[in-house]
Amino acid sequence: MRGLSYYNVRSNPKKNDQITLPLTYLTLFTLKNAYFIVSPGLDGVIVTSEGYIVDEPSCFLIKQQLPPSENHSGFLFPDIEQKSSLDNVFVGFDAACFNYYHWLLYGISKTQLANSILPPDTILALPSEHSLFNNRQCAFSPTTYVQSLEYSGLINRATFMNYGIYPVKNLHFFWHNPLMPELYLTFDEIYTLFDTIQPPVNTSLPKRFYISREHHPNPRISFDEQRIIDKVLNKKSIEKVFLENMDFAAQVNLFRQADLIIAPHGAALANMVFAKKDTALLELNRKLDNQNHLRNCFYLLTAVKKQRYGCINLSDQPLTENDLSSAINQLIN
Repeated sequence: MRGLSYYNVRSNPKKNDQITLPLTYLTLFTLKNAYFIVSPGLDGVIVTSEGYIVDEPSCFLIKQQLPPSENHSGFLFPDIEQKSSLDNVFVGFDAACFNYYHWLLYGISKTQLANSILPPDTILALPSEHSLFNNRQCAFSPTTYVQSLEYSGLINRATFMNYGIYPVKNLHFFWHNPLMPELYLTFDEIYTLFDTIQPPVNTSLPKRFYISREHHPNPRISFDEQRIIDKVLNKKSIEKVFLENMDFAAQVNLFRQADLIIAPHGAALANMVFAKKDTALLELNRKLDNQNHLRNCFYLLTAVKKQRYGCINLSDQPLTENDLSSAINQLIN
């Protein structure tokens, strides 16, 4: 509840598993004679003609890379090339678009939504493959990048931008209130568009699985915890999967047919947007980055999609076989 308070979420005192989401407004804004940037740490950053940074749509903006000025007036980025002026542009990606969660749930999703309401002469700007994968660590593969664009219908519609500062006569972007980024995921239109993503069906994938981060630089699961998890998985015949070995199409199919998903907190759970109603998610969560609460973006997502959600807080209690087994049984029975 401490974490949910940041989203203005209310709980039902009579039913602990029910929450009420805040009324959220999504607005399409247009700035005249503005700029947007494609550059590491500044991806999707929007700047007004007076040089003010529009912070709200730019998640995890790296402030240290901004000019040393209180209001950023003057708009000086001497190391980034300024490009030719454009007429009408929509920008939906943010400064964390190299992360799969941000790429899929904001970059792809907002651009899909803009494509459904803006005139066809509007440029839908997305970072190019070169800008995402050249000389920086992107958290998903070039194959996933291409397939996500193909299956979302954007591969031939979007315009792909290399590094630079782009002046725009009419720059469009979404901004919602309240401002917490995850509340963008409360709009039904988003899921209607995700439902249009239909790769070829693959029925050979498991319906009950655990998403392992063992090969990730930040596994978020200790060696001892993983041993306990593996024991329970073996007893319950739950398969272990490694999403880094799967392309985008396989991940969509995997989640579409899932009955039970167990996973440590991570961007891979953005794929819950593809899971059906009543799919069960057991998230192994812990406090991250000195936060005093659990990150609960996937709890909100599953609440909107009417999926079943369970959580084990690994910050407050050691993981045991009994606790893990009991949590699984509660979700599937």
